[in-house]
Amino acid sequence: MSTPSTTCAPPPLDVVITGLEDDLKKQDTADAKGHLAAAKKISDEVAQAEAKYAKGYEALLVDYQQSKNYEDVFRKKLETAVSEADRKRIAEIAKCYDDDLGKLKKKWDDARDKLPGLQKTYSETQKKFVDDEVPYREALKFRAKQDDLDALERQIEQNVEAQNLRAAYFLLTNMQPLNEPVKAQAYSTDLRGKAATFEIADHAQRVAKTALDLGIDEAQKAKKSYDDAKAKRRENLLKQIAEEPFPPPPPKKPSPTAGEDESGEAEAAATDQQGG
Repeated sequence: MSTPSTTCAPPPLDVVITGLEDDLKKQDTADAKGHLAAAKKISDEVAQAEAKYAKGYEALLVDYQQSKNYEDVFRKKLETAVSEADRKRIAEIAKCYDDDLGKLKKKWDDARDKLPGLQKTYSETQKKFVDDEVPYREALKFRAKQDDLDALERQIEQNVEAQNLRAAYFLLTNMQPLNEPVKAQAYSTDLRGKAATFEIADHAQRVAKTALDLGIDEAQKAKKSYDDAKAKRRENLLKQIAEEPFPPPPPKKPSPTAGEDESGEAEAAATDQQGG
């Protein structure tokens, strides 16, 4: 049987790679570089697998036929040696295991499905946190605005002395409008309001982050449980079958021996004679 030829096939992901190389010529970005490197890696993996398959196809075909012949022979032997009731019970054990495996897969899927929503909530609470932190921090630094005005005044005076009047005028416009400092009670009320708003945002962000972390952890654990059960399916089923209390087969009736047959015939003949 001839080996399939792959010489005429275009390189894997050739179109994608060519397009990305063109993009790099137009704009050298980290994203394009990363995408190009990933595409080339996948392309190399595909090409290597294709070459190995073409080279090993004949041997794979021989191994497959040998395994098929082996399975046919031993299926007949074992189906004869293992009772129908036991074969049915083994199938039930395997089905129960696969049903549980499906439940583990669903649990993993459900956990993954929650992650986008948890991530969205966390992102929204992060944005709110940043937006509410700014006015709170500004309110804490109540002298910052006046310190800036003092520095601005010194800069204006320096420009006036240097006869840079246009620059001095521009700086002066930055002093408008000037607001008189509020009373201490009003400042306290404003600061406490901003602090309360910021505290709510801070708490919401931490709650969302905790929920996201727990969701990620749940998804990782669910994936591990599913992967472990799937990887150890054969091993676990063999253990269950070994521990299964299969009922013993019914005892076979002993077949009469040649001596017993002759004895029985003699007794029957003697009885007939007595009766005659």
